[in-house]
Amino acid sequence: MAESINHQVRDSDFARRNANYKANIWNYEHLQSLTNQYDEEKCKREMEALKVEVSSILCAVENPLYYKLELIDEMNKFALSHYFEKDIFEVVNEISCTNSVSLNMNHDPYITALYFRILRQHGHNVSPDAFLCLMDDDEKFIKSAFSDTKTIIEIFEASHLISEDECVVFDKAKTLASKNLTMHYSCTDKINSLKRPLHWSVSWFNVKKRILQAKNDSMLIQLARLSFNIVQVQHQNDLKEILRWWKNLGLSEVLTFARDRVVESFLWAVGVAYEPQHGSLRKWLTKAITLILIIDDVYDIYGSMEELEQFTYAVERWDPKEIQQLPKAIKRCFWLLYDTTNDIDLEIQKEKNWNSVLPHLKRVVRKKLQLVEGSVRADEVTCGGNALKFYAAIRLRISRMALLKTEDKATGLGICVQVVKNKLAPSMAKAELSIKFGKGFCCESEALDLACEHGVIVKEGNNYFIKGKILQSKEEALRFLAANDGALDDIIRTLRCHLFEGQLVDRYR
Repeated sequence: MAESINHQVRDSDFARRNANYKANIWNYEHLQSLTNQYDEEKCKREMEALKVEVSSILCAVENPLYYKLELIDEMNKFALSHYFEKDIFEVVNEISCTNSVSLNMNHDPYITALYFRILRQHGHNVSPDAFLCLMDDDEKFIKSAFSDTKTIIEIFEASHLISEDECVVFDKAKTLASKNLTMHYSCTDKINSLKRPLHWSVSWFNVKKRILQAKNDSMLIQLARLSFNIVQVQHQNDLKEILRWWKNLGLSEVLTFARDRVVESFLWAVGVAYEPQHGSLRKWLTKAITLILIIDDVYDIYGSMEELEQFTYAVERWDPKEIQQLPKAIKRCFWLLYDTTNDIDLEIQKEKNWNSVLPHLKRVVRKKLQLVEGSVRADEVTCGGNALKFYAAIRLRISRMALLKTEDKATGLGICVQVVKNKLAPSMAKAELSIKFGKGFCCESEALDLACEHGVIVKEGNNYFIKGKILQSKEEALRFLAANDGALDDIIRTLRCHLFEGQLVDRYR
């Protein structure tokens, strides 16, 4: 193992590839020069005064209580809820314990949907039985439930906050609401809500549009406008710091094959945590995403199999000594990963006053890069979350076995598919398949192997006898089958008769 890992890797062993990614569209110098007048202290004092006013309005509303629900909903839509977390928590708990709202819901489908959505969003297990009042004896929604746009949209939004056992009722509500919005309302904003429900969207990226569309200048709108501009100042400062970090690395000249997507990575981090108090989290996330993109390009484009094995081995051991024989670009990639991870650990210790989290960070990195039987593969990923593996009835593990080449040109991948869990039949069955780049699964290879195994095709040494032709290698046989669909269809038909119907087969000599 040590001998295969520590051998010297030379750049001249194979031609380096380039994905020809689109150039970066951002002018970093212009972004660094951005200024904002809302960075002044008087703006912050004005916002604090408005926060006190809005908080008093929220606490002052008493009857009907669903007015508070609408106010909380507006706070969420204008990305202001993080200022009033304590107030909102108390109000939502108060409403969940109040019977008067439940009584009003029996007469108003809008209040029913709003109540259900807001309380579900804040962690309350609200019963969906309230929606049964909107249905007739035949379990069909009454027409009055879809009488206006406001109610239809609220029912549609609420239908995205359901559990699996509630799908029957809410699927009907979602379908009817979608149909009514599409047929009777041509407003672009209403149609867009069908594509991006609130539960699936990032509230921060919709705030500016909502402020511009506001029809009044209430305290809440004034606070939303001022908050948006002040938070934007924080985002600009965070981005400037990230750009300085990226520029100081000087990787654009060394990693010419990799994508330069620092700004896009930062925007993704803003979508995860836009609140001003999470500036450090945004910067850490941006660096992590940038690292992922670079390492992805190293694996997919730049490195040879031997180089990637050695790089993965160095990351697993977290040892810079293991990269001495690697090319300069891959060395820089390793040092970027190594230094950035250590820097993030130090920043977390300083800011949170925690013990070192470096072991946890290294564990996350190692889980993404593993060396298994001499081949580089990503660690097993369970779609839908780590818990899904315990609930799924059938799970397949797909692993890469080999790189398929034709005349020193990579043409596909050999993969192994293993059934690691099966509640319906014995598990651990395994199949080996070939995937051709640009085509998909290679059925010719599987048909050829099965035909040889069951005597449909005669194989002597490296020679294959098919339709009176002598083909001197497996590659030549595969090319023949790919070019002659009739011969391939005959072989597959004969195999099916032999395997599933037990009929005798004729050999294709």
